[in-house]
Amino acid sequence: MKTDVATMLSRRALLAVAGLGFVLFAGLWLLSMARPHLVEQAARTLLVEEVERRVGERLDLLSGHTVVGLARQTMARHAGEAEQLQQLQRMLPARVAGVVDAMSDPQCPCRAELAQRMHDGIGARLQQLARLDERLDGLVRGAYAHTAARLHREFRIFTGANALVFLLLGIVALRKRAVALQLWVPAVVLVAAATAAACLYLFNQDWVRTIVFDDYVGYGYFAWLALLVALFADILANRARVTTRIVNAVLDAIGSAVTAVPC
Repeated sequence: MKTDVATMLSRRALLAVAGLGFVLFAGLWLLSMARPHLVEQAARTLLVEEVERRVGERLDLLSGHTVVGLARQTMARHAGEAEQLQQLQRMLPARVAGVVDAMSDPQCPCRAELAQRMHDGIGARLQQLARLDERLDGLVRGAYAHTAARLHREFRIFTGANALVFLLLGIVALRKRAVALQLWVPAVVLVAAATAAACLYLFNQDWVRTIVFDDYVGYGYFAWLALLVALFADILANRARVTTRIVNAVLDAIGSAVTAVPC
């Protein structure tokens, strides 16, 4: 009788875990589809770091400068230089007049040529600076768009895969009532995997950038979830022999008198 009650409580707890997990991850997946900008806002730090890295690589500046620092230095330098050139432009008529007045021959065509060359040179330099700033802005925007797209893909893979596995856990718990104890093995693995991955996203360790943005890892998360599928297959097609051994080993280690049996 006590065993039946324990099995029933265990099964209900499993269904609760499966239901909560499915609702959580399915909701996050739907949110990423309906409001993708919220994902970007939540992962702003991760996005900024990745954009900095990508733009830094594109600029071939591997000496520790971030794109933010580079942009600030570049813009400050260019802004100062542009301001100086604009000042020079404002002073240009007086400067030209002084040079021209100093010339001995007021009819010399070099006076007009000199003034035109000064105007043309300053204008060309200002246009060059404007193009450089526009290119830097375009580079940052392009890197951000690419990074955000990858982040959305990874987030949807992560949430979608977990939602499906939690759903599978709930279905198996409903269909296989006698293996409620064994189902805690894949349940614990699933919760641990989801929690660990979520913590990496939230706390943003240094190597998370590689995990999130490398090509293979998004779908590589399924390799970890394949372990869960194997455990479910053992429960459904192998009478839970493997998971029963795992459960009994854990119960024996903690000194419990309860024993699971294949079924």
